[in-house]
Amino acid sequence: MSYRDLFRGNMRILIISRLLWSLTGSIVWPYLSLFILALGGNPALIGLVNAVGSLGGLVLFPVGGYIADKRGRARFVSLGTIGLAASYAVLASAQNWWMVALGMFLQQSSLFYTPALSAITADSMPKGMRGLGYALTTSVPAAVGILSPYIGGYLINVYTVVPANRIGYIFSFILGLIVAAVRLKFLKETLENTDEQVSLRNMKLLFKSAFQELLRSFRWLFNELRAYSIVAALISFASTIAGPFWVVYATKIIGLTEYEWGILLLIGGAASTVMSLPIGGFIDRHGCRKAMLISNVINFASNIAFIYCKDFIQTTIVYTVLVIGNSFSFISSSALLANTVPRIMRGRISAILGQGIMTVTLRGGFSSGFLLFIFGAAGSLVGGLIYSMNPAYPWIIFPIVSAISAILCLKQIHDPGKIEE
Repeated sequence: MSYRDLFRGNMRILIISRLLWSLTGSIVWPYLSLFILALGGNPALIGLVNAVGSLGGLVLFPVGGYIADKRGRARFVSLGTIGLAASYAVLASAQNWWMVALGMFLQQSSLFYTPALSAITADSMPKGMRGLGYALTTSVPAAVGILSPYIGGYLINVYTVVPANRIGYIFSFILGLIVAAVRLKFLKETLENTDEQVSLRNMKLLFKSAFQELLRSFRWLFNELRAYSIVAALISFASTIAGPFWVVYATKIIGLTEYEWGILLLIGGAASTVMSLPIGGFIDRHGCRKAMLISNVINFASNIAFIYCKDFIQTTIVYTVLVIGNSFSFISSSALLANTVPRIMRGRISAILGQGIMTVTLRGGFSSGFLLFIFGAAGSLVGGLIYSMNPAYPWIIFPIVSAISAILCLKQIHDPGKIEE
């Protein structure tokens, strides 16, 4: 197989649609916390807004996974993208922090189609090339959107935080509708047998069936992916404690400007894009477990180093190393799930665990899963309080979690003996 095999059929459409999203999503997402502060929020409210967003996914993700495995993926992904686009319209019109919270709730609620998106991505990827496949779905959109954070910082420098964010959200709304149209027209269904008896109109029965399947899926995870689930939950908790405060710490404590933060994200994004393909090749040759272990070592060192940064150069170096670690984590965990989870269960398992583990969540349009929403919401709720106690505490907690995760990777996480189709 060659790279050409990864650009055929659904994979081509999925990469193109993510490419379009990348043009605008990263313009404003890294500056969400500053947007909340500018609309009257404070560190505790930043955590609350992110936690409220997680609640939407907590309720609807099991339903999304159930629909993906019973009624199909392609059309569900297309229609769900429309809802995601609409959430950006709400954010663009926000006049205070609680309207931002409403927009985040709607965004995470509409992202309940992402189990179907994760499933159709894994279904459409050639077996044996999933490391490179997930590297491409990460690196190609990132390469196109590499200037987006810099543009966001520039817009803030020119127009200030609130007007600049509104401009970014409006563009995200428009491009979201374009992405929905592309997916609706060109995505092909990958689920061979659909159950037409599963009614999408009887909401009471749909929710009941979905949560019954959720319990069955948890039993499967307990037997097959117990250690991975623990690692994913712990990292979700730690990353949501620190995630909303990266830009706040960088600008308020280290003393960077929003424009310098945009340049930093540009450099980090470029490094992540360049490294994604070599990381994907490493995973296909040496396995997912080793790459996950490397990620935890990088997370341990870079998070500790961040709180000792004193200027732009030091912060840029540390952040660049950190996002390379994030690439190791997301690509390897995505490939591990695709290789381990049977095709007929991918929607439901994705509804619990998401597509992969992200250690740096500085972009929009990405969501996790039911289990990770629980730990993510808890991290968001306590994150603002922890940051208020001491701004360095979030980056002390993360290395502790990384050490625990590394031990679990060494002792209990293994690549599957048989790779699923």
